[in-house]
Amino acid sequence: MIFSVPRMSYQSLTFIQDIRKIHDPKGHKFIEPHFTFTSKDINFSNKIFKQNVFNNLKNICKFNFIIKRAILMPPSLAHQFWYAFLVPEYGYIKFCELYSYIACSIFSAKYNSLFYIPHITVGAFRKKSHCMSVINDINSRCINISGCIDEVLFAYVSNDHLVVFDKVILRESDYAIFENVY
Repeated sequence: MIFSVPRMSYQSLTFIQDIRKIHDPKGHKFIEPHFTFTSKDINFSNKIFKQNVFNNLKNICKFNFIIKRAILMPPSLAHQFWYAFLVPEYGYIKFCELYSYIACSIFSAKYNSLFYIPHITVGAFRKKSHCMSVINDINSRCINISGCIDEVLFAYVSNDHLVVFDKVILRESDYAIFENVY
């Protein structure tokens, strides 16, 4: 699994965790709020492959984001649930760029062209109506969650525990835009 745990204010983290505690209790206990770039188990035992991923990420700058709304993600072939996603408005393109650097290191060109939606999952639901109710509640609060992505983590699951085995620290930006936004 490759993902980032954003730096954000205590209030933002508490807001997200309170929702996840109710609507994603398994995920809430398993992992902090995060943006997933790939959930596939990846074999990093090949040193050349691992170095390729790290080389692709070494020139990526840390970046800020702002989340102002939740969206609905319908079931897919792999999942039978409706999901409530918190999606960044500011920083969206930066997430997509980061994803493309990761994906081109790992996947074939065919997989790399798949659509990516940067998000923090806050709930999984069997019924669309229940999911929409939660999304409408979140969006009625006029949320403004800001944070920073400054590292990419590499992990695997072992005995129902997430084991982080490596990370890449994203470099400082050459531009000072929205400093201390979180």
